[in-house]
Amino acid sequence: MPEISMIVPVYNVEQYLPAALDSLRAQTCPDWEAILVDDGSPDGCGALCDAAARQDARFRVIHQKNAGVGAARNAGLAAARGTYVQFLDSDDALEPQMVEVLCRTARQTDADLIMFGGYEEHYAADGTRTGCTDIAPVLEGVYRGDPCPQLFPQLSAMSLVTRQLFRRRCIEEGRCRFTDYKIAEDALFFVSFYRQHLHCVVGIPDKLYRYKLRASGSASQSYHPERLADNFYLSDAVEAVARDWGLNDDPACRRAVNHSRVLDLQLGIKNVCLGPLSFRQRTAWLRQALRIPAVRAAVGEMPLQDARSCNDRIKLALLKARLCAVVVALSSWNNRRSMRRRRDWRGGRCFPGWIFPSWAW
Repeated sequence: MPEISMIVPVYNVEQYLPAALDSLRAQTCPDWEAILVDDGSPDGCGALCDAAARQDARFRVIHQKNAGVGAARNAGLAAARGTYVQFLDSDDALEPQMVEVLCRTARQTDADLIMFGGYEEHYAADGTRTGCTDIAPVLEGVYRGDPCPQLFPQLSAMSLVTRQLFRRRCIEEGRCRFTDYKIAEDALFFVSFYRQHLHCVVGIPDKLYRYKLRASGSASQSYHPERLADNFYLSDAVEAVARDWGLNDDPACRRAVNHSRVLDLQLGIKNVCLGPLSFRQRTAWLRQALRIPAVRAAVGEMPLQDARSCNDRIKLALLKARLCAVVVALSSWNNRRSMRRRRDWRGGRCFPGWIFPSWAW
């Protein structure tokens, strides 16, 4: 039985998949298996996966009809045999020592969850790397007993499953699976995992994962009409954990819940401004969202300094003042600027990142 099962959902990444597979082959520790889930990819990804399996028995391939990244990861989980599970996106890459470091840490600590650092690389549409940022783990150290309630503020801030190692037994005992949501499905899975009674959580400073952001954008750059009626599913889940653990009156935990709530609101604003709705309809959606007591309370209680950037602080201040039309106008302008910037990337022009941050809403 391998120590680590790497689950790799694959769809329409023929240009980038070889680098991801090479980063697996380059691991200094051989104690892994890779489950490549071809999610009905229309390009040559399926053939690349099959070739990898023929060359190296540690690669296993599942071919299925296109069902989305969550369903692909679930198929990988069902097939996994390792003691631990790690997720690799098929257009990202691993550092060569990743499996070695994680296996050593797991043996030394008997951890149920290991969190680690990485790199966030930015690429223009022509493949040119435009920048790289170090990403630290949300916590460091070894926490035993029943540590998740005391770590709730840090755990609730984590949204990506790719920089974590999960004990597979805990995944199965908690019946943790990915949902059909197109955005934040990673974070929902993680909430379902950490809300269990884990016995050991570990954070290490090692940077082991390379997350590659490209100008072509992600799911958060597309319009999702389903979010109009169901926008706060992640912050609802986060708040439910805090409530079940009796943490609602803890200031740090309340601050974490509010932060999750405001992030959901930011994504919702960005989403309505990406879609075909009129300015009046967009503004009406935002006003309706602010009538939800939990959302209104989070906006009112969240300090401006907790916002991630100057852009976010400005819009949070406008939300506090209930200037919904101004927020919608700014977000619509940001989205248009983002699309124009991506077109300029494709045309060979590139503006500095500070003009329009990739996460701006």
